[in-house]
Amino acid sequence: MRVHASAVTVQYWIDPAWGHIEAIDDTTCVLHVGADSLASIARWLLLLDAELTPLHPPALADEFAALAARATRAAHGTETAPNP
Repeated sequence: MRVHASAVTVQYWIDPAWGHIEAIDDTTCVLHVGADSLASIARWLLLLDAELTPLHPPALADEFAALAARATRAAHGTETAPNP
């Protein structure tokens, strides 16, 4: 994941057990992270409150899209059918 924030800014949020930070320059870093699911990675990375660019795997972008759709429904007070 490319994070459009400095490594120093995001280091507070990245426990070494979850991954490591690769500083690119003063305003960008790359996170090499892992978790039980791509959905949990997407939710967790949103806590960084920074612009994000998914690099790998491509399915991570799909998880961000699903979160965005859920947030949009919440913002508009709409619901979808409950999961069985």
